[in-house]
Amino acid sequence: PLRDSFGRVRLIRDENGKKLKEAVLSQPVEIIGFPSVPKAGDKLFIVENEKVSKELLNRKEYERKMMKIADSRRSLTLEKLSELAKENEIKKLKIIIKADSGGSLDAVEKSLNNIKEEKIKIDIIHKAIGAITDSDILLAAASSAIV
Repeated sequence: PLRDSFGRVRLIRDENGKKLKEAVLSQPVEIIGFPSVPKAGDKLFIVENEKVSKELLNRKEYERKMMKIADSRRSLTLEKLSELAKENEIKKLKIIIKADSGGSLDAVEKSLNNIKEEKIKIDIIHKAIGAITDSDILLAAASSAIV
């Protein structure tokens, strides 16, 4: 994972201390100028300036937050939903439906609407064709829905 640091490369030296202009893959080097020590295998990105590096870090942080939200949603299984329904923990199940085609979307919606569960009301809060997007995850998180 990308860590939140950036720096200007001030000097690159090989294993003998000789100054280099560049390093190639798998070449052991010492890089002077970073505020923290990268781990072996960390990716280093070369960018034009500090502004671009900050934008890259902000984008990576946003992606990490989205993945964390998505991971927390994955832990909800059908078995868990069934258990929660039996224990009267769920009164209303909010759902966001995403499908690859209009026919699939209609079929899933029809199937969900045909579920006759006395203890749970199914509420489809959004439906669309296409891949699951960041907006879908944010909507699910904000409305306590599942995708």
